[in-house]
Amino acid sequence: MKSKNYTEEHILNSALIGIEFEFFSKIKIEKIAKLLAKKLNKRVVIPLAITELGNDPIPKYHSPVKTSGNIFKLEPDYSGGKEMFELITGPLEYTEAKKIIIAVFEWIEEFGYTTDKASIHINISFDKIKIKPKIKIENLNVLKFVLSFDESEIYKDFPHREQSVYARSIKNIIPNSIFFYNSIPNDLSIINMVNVANEKYFGINFTKAIDGYLEFRYIGGKGYEKKRKKIFKTINHFILSFFNVINQPEFTKNERDVLTKIFQQQRKIVQSINSYETFKENYKDIKISIDLIKNDEVIKSFWSKLTKEIFSLLTTSGLTKGKLNYDTDFGKCQLADAKLNNCNIKNFDLINCELAGIIINCELYSCKVTDSRVIMCDKVKDTEISKSKVKNTGLRTGNTCNDCFIDNFEEIINCKVNDGVIRKGLIGSKAVISDNTNIVEPVGDEETEEAKPVKVSKPRDWKWLKSLKKYNKK
Repeated sequence: MKSKNYTEEHILNSALIGIEFEFFSKIKIEKIAKLLAKKLNKRVVIPLAITELGNDPIPKYHSPVKTSGNIFKLEPDYSGGKEMFELITGPLEYTEAKKIIIAVFEWIEEFGYTTDKASIHINISFDKIKIKPKIKIENLNVLKFVLSFDESEIYKDFPHREQSVYARSIKNIIPNSIFFYNSIPNDLSIINMVNVANEKYFGINFTKAIDGYLEFRYIGGKGYEKKRKKIFKTINHFILSFFNVINQPEFTKNERDVLTKIFQQQRKIVQSINSYETFKENYKDIKISIDLIKNDEVIKSFWSKLTKEIFSLLTTSGLTKGKLNYDTDFGKCQLADAKLNNCNIKNFDLINCELAGIIINCELYSCKVTDSRVIMCDKVKDTEISKSKVKNTGLRTGNTCNDCFIDNFEEIINCKVNDGVIRKGLIGSKAVISDNTNIVEPVGDEETEEAKPVKVSKPRDWKWLKSLKKYNKK
């Protein structure tokens, strides 16, 4: 792939690459830093956090310490437990970055190891003296990048990363309003009317563009240090794709065609939810009710309150079957017997659902959650959460967490925990923690404040749930 006025070699050699290596080792962090410093011929520092007066400082997690081409930093990475670490370099020229990657991989093979929880993040910018793209990285057109970028080649080499909750696919373009489809705008105005990969945990972290670089998060998995050829090929793909977007900012015909195809598919959804009658005809396996009442006239009177939520469920979560109830007392939707993939769902009551994606401020009852981020879900009952990141969520008796990363400084943990990591959280007397679960001690600074007991709120009156379960049987 060539970019206007520049050869591939010129583009690659103009790239500045910062690397974040996640790995495991049984060696203490101080010795790791010394061994890596010797291996890489760089200074490797360990940021420290000041604890209570009289106690020794301890290694800091996600520190603000800046790195450079000569000064790297080594930090604990508690997402994988006490034996997981992260080495972070500063920006390096392309040739030197490849040498550093090889050297770190050799070190990991000798003194450490990687698992499916480990990844390698590639931060890319360009030397402004060597190369001058048409637009600044800060002005990157994210929509164009998403339309032009080929993820399929990456997933061929790193197939398990396609389901990673920390590196979600960027190929999900959703207009921020269903009224968008009344008349599709032109290229100049469309950018502000769609939601595209707008947070950290995508395969590409576009939030870094404002700082003049992009973070690519696709690469990782068990034994990544042995996949040098595939990783270098993927890094080249990152660099060339990135430069192509900032050096050719106009939409190509192919990109326009891809966008048109997406809009045509989504427009069919919009046409289906313009009226309850049309929706009912086109989505026979999705049953709607208001306060558990399945009356067409009642549903029609509340239909305008449901269209936004239904549009989101259909376009972002792949909903094809389930039961959706609108609770007028709480002004809240309840979804039962549904299967959602790559979802981004907020403020729902979810009953007997299978879920994968981002789940925020929801109530979960008798659900199965996998490969997800579960955040601030206060009420959780009889639910099994696996291979997920759980933060500030009500993990009470009757629930189970399998191989999860739990960061729960505002909620007591009283459920079963099998394997995984408890980063933060007060473990209650009713908790059942497996021997293989890695419990990390809180460090007590402003970044990781020690967990304190909190008053657990009483769950809502269960009558509505019992009624909903009866409704679900019909």
